[in-house]
Amino acid sequence: MKGTVITGTGPLTPAGAGRQQFWNAAEKGLSSVKEIRGFPGIHKLGGAKVDGIEPDKIINDRRFRRAAGISRYLMASTVLAMNDAGLGTLKGKDTAFLIGLTHGALNYTQEYHWALIEGEAEDVSPILFADSVLNAPAGNASICHEVHGPVHTMIGGRTVTVKSVMNACRMLQEGLVERAVVASAEELNELSFYCHSKLGEDAISEGAGAVLIEPADKRTGTEPYCLISGFCSRFNPYDRHHAFNEALAGALKMADLSLEDIDIVLTDSPEGTFPGIQSGSIIPLTGNAFAVTTIWHIILGALIIKKGKVPPGILTGMERSNDTLNKTDHLLVCASEREGNASMVILSRYRYRNDI
Repeated sequence: MKGTVITGTGPLTPAGAGRQQFWNAAEKGLSSVKEIRGFPGIHKLGGAKVDGIEPDKIINDRRFRRAAGISRYLMASTVLAMNDAGLGTLKGKDTAFLIGLTHGALNYTQEYHWALIEGEAEDVSPILFADSVLNAPAGNASICHEVHGPVHTMIGGRTVTVKSVMNACRMLQEGLVERAVVASAEELNELSFYCHSKLGEDAISEGAGAVLIEPADKRTGTEPYCLISGFCSRFNPYDRHHAFNEALAGALKMADLSLEDIDIVLTDSPEGTFPGIQSGSIIPLTGNAFAVTTIWHIILGALIIKKGKVPPGILTGMERSNDTLNKTDHLLVCASEREGNASMVILSRYRYRNDI
């Protein structure tokens, strides 16, 4: 096996669904963050909602029309990634499905909780409980797409998506599966939205994202977006800066690169900026969707490398000439958390060489 590559992308965001709408928003700097309405207990808090997008039409499977929003977002983003890769179906036992979540189906969980308090257990819809468990989105999506291989749900913050990518690459390297889908999803919930806003988090948002990852030498006919050349994750609750530096060093070592080789950094926090290297973030445009933010950065990074340019709407760091920005060979995605988690993934331009 000669490495792993991204061959399909499926962003479902407040800025639009599919790679082209996502890219257009990033290129033009179109922000979807606005005052959130529809929650009676919340007034004048900024966030981003998935409006004007009907996941059910993308999924085209009426069995899941009553599933939680987070499950439908996840299924729709997977369809987008499959279509992008020219892969009609995931049916079969040779596909792994790895999902990174932060909150799960909080709206159904909250509704289920209140129904138990206000009524009798017999009065509560079983759909509420079934969809409230944390692995329900992965279960629904695996049934929808007929995935018979390993299906895993990892729970955590923004770093959990990189950990899912790491597990996917290891499964592929060990020959356990022929392809892997890494995805993440989030839905807005009144209680969590209010709490995170009070904690000073960025504008909260929702949506989903999925990427199809395959071995470079056994991929489908599609041209790869990029090579996954390095990754690393570290945890240090006593010194988060040390965890960050260790994760960075580990990813660079695996990719056989130095920091000077990195052309741009996509990051979720100021901690992920480096002097002399252009940085960018999708958060000002889409809001903070926790684990989903990281998959959006991975998708955006894959698009940047494939298209050969950086959309100016996401740039946050030092100025560079357009000529420099059009030569992105290596891109670093940083995900970090205040609790001391740090995860990095390096995406590199795919070349037909003997060492790839």
